[in-house]
Amino acid sequence: MLDLMKTIEKAHNCRVRHAGEFEYEVDVDKERYKVLMDKRTCQCGQWQLCGMPCKHAVATIIKRREDPESYCDNCYSVEKYRVAYDGIIHAMSHKETWTRPPDAFYIHPPYNRRLPGRPKKERIKDRNEDNPSLKRAKNSSRTTKCSLCGILGHNSKTCKNPLRGERPQAKKSTPRCEGGRGWVQAQHV
Repeated sequence: MLDLMKTIEKAHNCRVRHAGEFEYEVDVDKERYKVLMDKRTCQCGQWQLCGMPCKHAVATIIKRREDPESYCDNCYSVEKYRVAYDGIIHAMSHKETWTRPPDAFYIHPPYNRRLPGRPKKERIKDRNEDNPSLKRAKNSSRTTKCSLCGILGHNSKTCKNPLRGERPQAKKSTPRCEGGRGWVQAQHV
């Protein structure tokens, strides 16, 4: 009945309105559900599916000042639990001593068709598994070395102290002729 206790806690957010003799409207977070107490149904469908009242039904049951446990399905009772586990479970012999029925057949595993495209190098890991590639990326911090001064920690674009000579300036391109086929010839006057 631990699930029922959690449902009772969730039912405090529900606002119940009486609509008829056994019909109620339950508002939760801008949504409205219809609960029919005589048929033990709720519009969300959870009560019919599990046999345990949903939060809308529990809010309605509490408004009617009744016990929510009395609206649970009979399969959740202690008596039904005892009946289910009342019989003994007989021990089994080893697998090699089993007799094979004459009409038994072997079911082969399904054929796995190779999918098109390049196969993956590694399987896709679950988010709870350790991913060593992420650990490597986090733990290894690569330091950059400047090609101008040779000091670690910056590169040539952000270098403020070039020791090996002047900072190389961007090369100026020679203008092309309008046709774009060759270089402009210097005109001699």
